[in-house]
Amino acid sequence: MRVLRVGDRVEPGVYRLHSRFRHAANYLCGDHLVSLVDDTLPPGPLEIVIEGSLPIAEEIAVEPGIIRLGTTPCPAPPSLRYDSALPPGPPGPDRVEELATHLCGMAHPKSLAFLLDAPRLEDFRTPFEQAFALRMQDGIRQLFDSDPIAGVHAIKGGGIGLTPSGDDFLAGVLIGRRLGRTGASAGEITPGELYLAARGANPLSNAFLALARDGRVNEPIKQLVLALRPDREQNIASPAQAVLSMGETSGADLLTGLVMMLRQSARTGSAERGGPRPHKPRGR
Repeated sequence: MRVLRVGDRVEPGVYRLHSRFRHAANYLCGDHLVSLVDDTLPPGPLEIVIEGSLPIAEEIAVEPGIIRLGTTPCPAPPSLRYDSALPPGPPGPDRVEELATHLCGMAHPKSLAFLLDAPRLEDFRTPFEQAFALRMQDGIRQLFDSDPIAGVHAIKGGGIGLTPSGDDFLAGVLIGRRLGRTGASAGEITPGELYLAARGANPLSNAFLALARDGRVNEPIKQLVLALRPDREQNIASPAQAVLSMGETSGADLLTGLVMMLRQSARTGSAERGGPRPHKPRGR
């Protein structure tokens, strides 16, 4: 096995297998997470990217400069470190609206993109799905208006999957807070308070929420954030689609939270300056 990249948030320790898939395997050491991924997946803050297919390993040991699978040591020098820091600079409002339009057109039908595009609610047909959609709508109203902490509690853990839709949405909100204005919009909740309220029993969600709070992201999100800068002229579709490909609905759910938080920040900043509210994208 040859190590290609190691995320800058991979901590030393002995990690036990949590979940395994074709291209990725997740390992836990207490509250710490690492993901062993093959070279078809991008680097990120917690990823150990290896060449070729994944080996079968119940345990990984992370040591300075070395990754061990069982008794096999694999060099992982500092030169392989991946810098996961969120690129600085606020996104352009028009670029955010381009992202919203792409998201509404291309997101998975059972993702939270219905929060941006109401006709998508037609895809939620069963009583369970409709109750879930109502729960998310109520949580969003509270988060951005009347009772932010109650809103977080309503949203977190909502949905199914390795990381539920509500948790992915809140990770997007936290990333948006770091990109938008520094005040306490999203109601009057701070990023630290939002993170603490969002933590639950899912160790993977907790790890991803902590990364979002700290502004640590994988390569697709980093490239999308760069594309959102107002001085960029590239089409937003390609970097947006790379994020949408993360999980079945995870990328779409995260982007929904990101767009809603950036819109909230733009509205708050515009109101403080006495300017107009930003426009909304067209429906499908």
